[in-house]
Amino acid sequence: MQSVKITQSPLPTELLRWQRINLEKAQNGSVIYHVKTTLVVGFNVKRFDYTVLRGYTGRDYAAEVPTLDMLEEMKVTAILHKLRLRDPSVLSAWQVLEMATLNGAKAVGLEEKIGSLEVGKKADLIIVKTDKPHLIPMHNVPSLLVYSANGNDVDTVIVDGRVIMDHRKILTVDEEEILRKAQEAFEGLLGRSGWKFSASKMPERQL
Repeated sequence: MQSVKITQSPLPTELLRWQRINLEKAQNGSVIYHVKTTLVVGFNVKRFDYTVLRGYTGRDYAAEVPTLDMLEEMKVTAILHKLRLRDPSVLSAWQVLEMATLNGAKAVGLEEKIGSLEVGKKADLIIVKTDKPHLIPMHNVPSLLVYSANGNDVDTVIVDGRVIMDHRKILTVDEEEILRKAQEAFEGLLGRSGWKFSASKMPERQL
């Protein structure tokens, strides 16, 4: 069986056209589905067939869509196709959760090690703080995570059993220093490109 990994666009039908591969090959591959980028750059939204193409949600980079929030990505993924097809049954919360977890692991061939909480797999998990107004009442947990939660609700992050963030505090790196260096690198890049950065005035109107 031939495996084809497609990574250039979040839209399977557009990918199949651009890459000029047939559906049989795509069935053995994975489609990265970063839908918020799709909306910003104005791609035509086609149907995502969950039963045919193994897709997973993801983020590419912050500059194009200024957020790397995977929970927001799940929400938009779930909502967009319901709107596009006028069908509330398309892409359930459970399916989107699977796209964001186990399918991502499958896409890189690591489903035996990560992607779900099972005996023998790495202990990768997050703890979401749910005692917030927008997460009350607590009811259907998958729907709550997909439609109501956002990245700011993540309280703790554990990777391979190691606590990386505890009560919103990053334990492994100096977060303030990284943010400062990132801004400096950005401004330096602008300067080398002939642009001048200014945070003191509003930018010109643009799309």
